[in-house]
Amino acid sequence: MKLPQVKIGVFGGSGFYSLLREVKSYTVNTPYGNPSDR
Repeated sequence: MKLPQVKIGVFGGSGFYSLLREVKSYTVNTPYGNPSDR
């Protein structure tokens, strides 16, 4: 069985959030430690 191919784009950077109207922040804990953004 052949699986379908999908395209994924990831983008971001400084100033990216100024383009969005509603931004929500979440604190996420993982088994590998906290994310490095804070």
